Amino acid sequence: MVDSRTSRYTLTIDGLETMAAFGRQLGKLLIPGDVLLLYGGLGAGKTTLTQAIGRGLEVPAEYYISSPSFSLMHEYPGRCLLYHIDCYRLTGEDDIEGAGLAEYLEPWAGVCVVEWPERLGALTPAQALRITLHIEEEERRRLLLTCPSEHWSQRLENLCAHFD
Repeated sequence: MVDSRTSRYTLTIDGLETMAAFGRQLGKLLIPGDVLLLYGGLGAGKTTLTQAIGRGLEVPAEYYISSPSFSLMHEYPGRCLLYHIDCYRLTGEDDIEGAGLAEYLEPWAGVCVVEWPERLGALTPAQALRITLHIEEEERRRLLLTCPSEHWSQRLENLCAHFD
């Protein structure tokens, strides 16, 4: 379902296979400079979605995409670089800048996926795609995609219609 006034798409994802398919297709649409902000509680599927996005970005299979909770960021090769940032252990903008992560939130040579972006504060990129994952059942997730621009909406329209 799409809300044309706010450029929001709501999808129901049933199971890991559907989440993987969605993430792979999303990854295929991404271009260098894209930033995705993944919101959701523990176990909502943020890292699972990032793994699938990585496959869509052609990250080689020998690279296991894991949560960077303790290292804060992992970088993976592919069609373009994937920067996977996890802000869970950070407390705010000062921590993010101190860890050297702020530079990855600007237009860059790769795609940046951020888990726990609530901690970014004023560093939150205005042109980032926001994806909120809600747990509905053990294997079912509701995804809310909030597009910051017509550019994102145009890129996501067919993808979201396929998974609606």
